[in-house]
Amino acid sequence: YTGLRYDFVNSKSVFNFFKENNIKINKKMATALYAGILYNSEGFIGDKVDGTIFAIAKELIDSGADYRVCNDFIMRYISLATFRLKAIMYKNMELFSDAKVAFICVTQDDIKSSGASLRDCDIVLKEALYLKSVEVSIVLMENIDLSLECLFLSKGLFDIQKVVEEFDGFVNSKSAKFNLGSKYSIKEAKEKILQLIDKEI
Repeated sequence: YTGLRYDFVNSKSVFNFFKENNIKINKKMATALYAGILYNSEGFIGDKVDGTIFAIAKELIDSGADYRVCNDFIMRYISLATFRLKAIMYKNMELFSDAKVAFICVTQDDIKSSGASLRDCDIVLKEALYLKSVEVSIVLMENIDLSLECLFLSKGLFDIQKVVEEFDGFVNSKSAKFNLGSKYSIKEAKEKILQLIDKEI
């Protein structure tokens, strides 16, 4: 459901599977595939976007994809809860390592006061990389059971693999995710992650 956890190559692969097996793509299928590519390519500006993505998008539109609805709901609309959470996250954002690292902590109190969900944290994780000096953005989240989960996103100038290995996490290209369980407090986890980053960045 997010660009962080699933690469838009998945939508591309499904499209190619349909084409290779002569499966006719109807309007609903075309809309779903177009929506997946649009969202996960961040509006066709992501770093993996190339000519084939635009060619696929055109073919999906020709097949009836409702691109106007997709553009509105995926690229423009946002829930009030998400809007509130974004404000909280921006307020909580701190810069470290000569402003190369954007670090954001999100507690359950933040989630409850905004009415959003943890999945909404991905939005600010991406937007933090829009800051000129930031090379890696990190969101440390507190789950409902008070265990901790961490999301990383990098511009590619920093090898996040070396940090994630310490926590047995999952790395997908320039993004990563790992669970810290209840072993650390938010403060302890933040300090440990920043220590590891300082060694690599």
